[in-house]
Amino acid sequence: MAHIEQRPAGWRAQIRRKEAPSISRTFDLKADAEAWAWEIERECQRGNIATLRDDAGRVTIAEVAKLYIEKVVPKKKDNSAGTYATKVRDKFGAFFLANVQH
Repeated sequence: MAHIEQRPAGWRAQIRRKEAPSISRTFDLKADAEAWAWEIERECQRGNIATLRDDAGRVTIAEVAKLYIEKVVPKKKDNSAGTYATKVRDKFGAFFLANVQH
């Protein structure tokens, strides 16, 4: 269950689960905090625990591309994968994975 409280900087929504670390976010509007908490809890009920960890909010595309170039590309026969990963890293590297949408 989410806990929502008013703070000097806005409204903070906090979610705690036994199987995952607690996460919290601060919003300007109470409605936004409630909507975010509802969405996270719904994902947890679906079994998407990665939503609680929020790894995608802390990892940049540049970091993922670097790991891909180091670990995966050497195992491939074709070097074009490394070229594509380098181009993606150069163009979108500063963005966090959480900001990428399909």
